[in-house]
Amino acid sequence: MKSYNQFCGLALALDHVGERWSLLLVRELIPGSRRYSELMEALPGITTNLLARRLKMLTSQNLIQKSGKAYALTETGRKLIPAILALAEFGQHFLPPPDRSGMARSLRNLSMNLLWRYTDGWRGHLGLKVQDTMLHVADHGTGLTISDFCKDTPQTIVTGSPPGFLAWILHGADLNQLLDQGQLSFTGDLNTFVALDACLKPVNHDHG
Repeated sequence: MKSYNQFCGLALALDHVGERWSLLLVRELIPGSRRYSELMEALPGITTNLLARRLKMLTSQNLIQKSGKAYALTETGRKLIPAILALAEFGQHFLPPPDRSGMARSLRNLSMNLLWRYTDGWRGHLGLKVQDTMLHVADHGTGLTISDFCKDTPQTIVTGSPPGFLAWILHGADLNQLLDQGQLSFTGDLNTFVALDACLKPVNHDHG
């Protein structure tokens, strides 16, 4: 990648992660490590050669590391998370309505938006589940975390389809309405789910 050759923190950051797909690769690794095949599946449109080049570049910059057959963020790479969340919050202003979106979506990238909407004050452990995939959302007093694996059992497991989670997470749809319509369902303690919902910032519904 060519350098902007500017004495500026933003320009230097873009020297490292400004190439197409780089930040999305980082996003995919926020909840935890992923194998090459999982990254290919999560990033429709990327070619295998380009994915290999991006992984090699990010590894050489000490932003990600390979352990066995999986890739994970380094401590340096995790410093990108606040910037990614700020960009995600900015980008939500351009999201089309759910019923007019043909964009690729997955539970992992939808759940990232919980991090920027979260305002603190919730304590608990929630599982978000689509088919065989479950993410663990928790805050035990040190901030919200989203991860693939957790040794503890969630207090509540919320099950739904990507459109159901999209309506709740990205478009701020009413939780009770989503439950009544069957777009989301739960097992366990409903209060845990309701309390998390109450700690999420409202969504701007202006579509760009």
